[in-house]
Amino acid sequence: MSKLALIVGILLMIVAFVALFGFFFYPMDDNSPDPRIANVMDSVFCNPGETYVRQLGGLVTGSGTVSMARELTLYCEDNEGQRREVTGRSIAISVVAFVVAFVGGLLLTIAASFRLTARWSRRLISGAMAAGGPVRVYTNTPDGPVEYSTTVVDGKDGQIPPEAADMIRQVMQGFQGTTPGLSRNDDLSSKLRQLEAARHDGLISQTEYDRVRQQILDSMDD
Repeated sequence: MSKLALIVGILLMIVAFVALFGFFFYPMDDNSPDPRIANVMDSVFCNPGETYVRQLGGLVTGSGTVSMARELTLYCEDNEGQRREVTGRSIAISVVAFVVAFVGGLLLTIAASFRLTARWSRRLISGAMAAGGPVRVYTNTPDGPVEYSTTVVDGKDGQIPPEAADMIRQVMQGFQGTTPGLSRNDDLSSKLRQLEAARHDGLISQTEYDRVRQQILDSMDD
């Protein structure tokens, strides 16, 4: 749907420029208008039974030698040859049609681009998570067991190996106080070495290592 909205938005902006050319600049052409364009102009600018007529005047010059502009008068002519001027009305309709189509297309394009960008970002993140395995979040309470939860990747629950779970429980156990016979720094160094050894042996991933290590450091600051 977002891709369709993006395409529609771009098409609206293109139509806006085409309409601006067809309804505003095209009458400046000396050639007779295309019958299809003439029919559209008749229905947009004139009443039923009237014909859209343009009258090109002479060149308006600045110093008498440099061409600056050309006079243009637009009329709607009925079957009896009666004319009424619609120059201002034609210009106003052309400008409004351009602004509405262009702004609408621009907003639609921006909104669709944001949706597509967000969707692609989610896919990239999901792909990175799938490549690196499930993301596990560990929680711990004083004197309580280590609990973990996992995300679901590609419809499959991520499971932590039992040996890794046992190792993490051992590392985190009793971290609300110091171990008897060891200073607080010695206890910290010992636990971090155990954690590093588990990561080196492949029992836990780098993500699990970083997360548990940070929890250990945080608990020592309490």
